[in-house]
Amino acid sequence: MLDEINRTDFDKRAAELMAILGSEEYKIPESLILELTEAAKLGCDEARKALEMLEQTDYRLPKNVLFIATMNSFDAAALFRLGFATFRRFNVIEIAWSRETIRKFIEKVCSKLLERQDENMARIVGEASSLLNDLVTHGGEEIINALQPGILQSFFNIIKNLVYTKPEIALKAAFRETLLHQLRAVTNESERHKISEILRRYGLEDLELKLRLLWELAELS
Repeated sequence: MLDEINRTDFDKRAAELMAILGSEEYKIPESLILELTEAAKLGCDEARKALEMLEQTDYRLPKNVLFIATMNSFDAAALFRLGFATFRRFNVIEIAWSRETIRKFIEKVCSKLLERQDENMARIVGEASSLLNDLVTHGGEEIINALQPGILQSFFNIIKNLVYTKPEIALKAAFRETLLHQLRAVTNESERHKISEILRRYGLEDLELKLRLLWELAELS
């Protein structure tokens, strides 16, 4: 099981290994066989079973060995691209959050924060909720992909941490530290226009300008 394989340069670090493991000429290294043998002698049942299985396959990988990997599809600030040679070794199944699921998640987190019954918290959480719901309502596929629950949880955590100390910048700081990095990966011009329009509506013109600069830089790279 390989978790979030595109958080590292997988092509550089593991593509050659995948090619070797996929070769019919590949055999399990003798050093690993010796380790399994020693472990079996010490009573490790799993090592014994592994040796029995490998003996049946002439110390080659069994045909039913599967590599299951996950990818982070939209944490744009910290991801690597995967080459075609890697992709073709996998059957790709895309799992996306629905618009309604994201709405419910926003509602649930906001309800939890509003339990504190604080005036500043109510005002800022209300504004944040309204902004996010505008993005959910008017956004297309790329915007919806950016509004993943893990990112939204970080967004609200920043608001919660700043609402009592720096309430005037809480919303802007939360957006800058989380969603700005996500939305910079949006490529559709119509969706970019919607984002810009919504940010200006909420008085976040400086973030809208920064996001536009990020989009321009992405097109030049």
